[in-house]
Amino acid sequence: MKRTRSILAIIATTAAVGTLAFTGPASADTTDTARAASSANSVDYWGSYYSANFKAKANGTVKVDWDEEDESNSVRVKGKLYDLDHRTYSRGGKCAYIRFQTHGLGDDGAWTNRKVYKHCGAGSAKSFTFWNYDVDAVRAKVCQIGLHSATPIKCGSWKYLYSADDE
Repeated sequence: MKRTRSILAIIATTAAVGTLAFTGPASADTTDTARAASSANSVDYWGSYYSANFKAKANGTVKVDWDEEDESNSVRVKGKLYDLDHRTYSRGGKCAYIRFQTHGLGDDGAWTNRKVYKHCGAGSAKSFTFWNYDVDAVRAKVCQIGLHSATPIKCGSWKYLYSADDE
């Protein structure tokens, strides 16, 4: 009985491998076609990026849609900003903060401050979404900021979420 089961298992395995070998190339062609079609209008994950002291964090996605002539685009940035500072405000606790800058198509070196988000609430996150048009690069910097302050502190470095040069 055991021998019969072993033989049946070998036959089933051989048949499955033969089927996979037969359908493999067709599946690969389909996957390559889908990948090529989506590369122009793709969604990429970014982050997690942190403040210099690791008490604020952000991550998310960036989606770029180009027009048919590849002359204009729309960029959607989605994400979450996490406040990881569990100290009370009286003991020096700060809020999470993120700044986004964009570089326009055809701009020569000028970055524009686009969006800023602040979240106060240790152990929780704030979701955000924004759109921008005709952009060839997006970057972000995660910092901390005081509850009533206008000046961010403990900033991490600029991180590039999107660059048209990478496409």
